[in-house]
Amino acid sequence: MERSLAALKEYWNAKKNGLLVNQKTTSLIDMKELLSSSKIIETKEWDKCSELRKHGYEVNKNKTIEERRIALHKAMKYIPLSKILSHIHWLLKNAYKRDGKRGDFSNSINAYEMDLEYLQQHFLKD
Repeated sequence: MERSLAALKEYWNAKKNGLLVNQKTTSLIDMKELLSSSKIIETKEWDKCSELRKHGYEVNKNKTIEERRIALHKAMKYIPLSKILSHIHWLLKNAYKRDGKRGDFSNSINAYEMDLEYLQQHFLKD
């Protein structure tokens, strides 16, 4: 019940701020297809500051879940969902590679996994 109330609050805040996008569009691709190795966008295609970050998405600055989701909604107005998912998946892979070697990346890993799950549940067809 608590999760439903939080999701509803998030929905109304995003709607109030004009950051809502249509959910579960039928033209979106399957998550498994997107995450296959041939669909992942290579690192060289992303600038020093990615388009996603330009719209406010990042996990390093201790952003709340709501702030990250608002940034994702904002980015979806300008960036195809497949690119957003691909970039977050790339960030997640890199966080796993660096975890333990260059510090503790567990918070970043958790945030990326939550955001991928959120996008999959709300914006990809079943």
